[in-house]
Amino acid sequence: MTKLLLKNKLTTALSLMLFATFVPMQSIAQAKKVAYIQFSKAMDATASQTGNATATGSDAITRMLTDTGFDVTVYACDANGKNLATNVSVDTEITGADLIIMQETWGSTAAAIKPTGVLAIRKLSLLNIPVIYNKSFAFQKVNTRAITSVTGTTYDVTSASSLSGQVVSGKESNPIFNGITGTSIPFFNAGATDTGQLGIATSVKALSLVNDLEIGALGTLLAGTSGSVAAGTPIATTSNDTSLFINHIPAGTQIGTDPLDKLATKDMILFALNYGAIAAGNGSNITNELLTVWRNAAHILTGRTVPTTLYQKPLSIKENTLADNSVSVSPNPTKGLVTVTSTSAVKAVTVFDTTGKQVSASKTNTVDLSSQAKGVYLVNVKTENGSTTKKVVVE
Repeated sequence: MTKLLLKNKLTTALSLMLFATFVPMQSIAQAKKVAYIQFSKAMDATASQTGNATATGSDAITRMLTDTGFDVTVYACDANGKNLATNVSVDTEITGADLIIMQETWGSTAAAIKPTGVLAIRKLSLLNIPVIYNKSFAFQKVNTRAITSVTGTTYDVTSASSLSGQVVSGKESNPIFNGITGTSIPFFNAGATDTGQLGIATSVKALSLVNDLEIGALGTLLAGTSGSVAAGTPIATTSNDTSLFINHIPAGTQIGTDPLDKLATKDMILFALNYGAIAAGNGSNITNELLTVWRNAAHILTGRTVPTTLYQKPLSIKENTLADNSVSVSPNPTKGLVTVTSTSAVKAVTVFDTTGKQVSASKTNTVDLSSQAKGVYLVNVKTENGSTTKKVVVE
């Protein structure tokens, strides 16, 4: 019996050694868990629908995170921070996460992110989980928002030419910029409204920033910006020590003036990016460079090795939720007008070229491509039951 047990142990040990030899460790390591927290809001039909509790699909950021090996769970919440899918306060559901992402969909005065809310800075800090916090307007002094602060002034950068960030001198080698060439980083192809619509003449947003905020650590700003508000007043990040745009804030840092608004044992990376621009065109409006910055931030905060190459969006930027035979487009090839036939009502048709750039959109079941160059295009069809993408050749 003793010899048999010893033989079994040796066999098991040998099997494990062979398994470890032929299976890369990264493939058997548990994926880092990301809690992606959003306020539930309706988005334009051409935009990503992640933040809407009644919608299916994902935005370009969650797709990128999944594509780069993260296990992402999206939590759509009400203004008090209650998960609409479970009717439970979301802070109690995310305790096992490796990373929290607070997305910009939250209103700046939402109860959940105020100092007494379940997702306040001080509350998130106590969860002992690193955070990517993309809601710069929560740090302004008006109405005591996410923190208690004496100063902190926010601006929307609305100039069409101000869709990029500038790496702070001396921060070029920071791993958050791995894979990016140059110090001017393009973020979006266009501004957008909060509902994700492109080409709107008023209330167009893309970038936001905070100046004159009390930050306990010095030099947290990694990239800033310049631009103009609607009235044309020139603005820019004014200080590496008191501005928020892209910041890596270390554990233990005081933010604002209340002693309770202090990071505990985990770092926070702050972004100042409008979600309408992130979601516009269901991922076509956000650049590879900005997705790379998000990817790198997630790797940094979860202790993963930061890649050194630029992240490339898949050409098929749409998530299919319908059966292939439920939607057809014709004629294909086409010289101009394309008609969509679907088993369920068509809500929107959006066309992208193979770089992911949106070239046309329609709220009917037809779209005109006669002005487009010859080549292959991706036609995303959104219906009342889901969405799918078809390839169309313009000749």
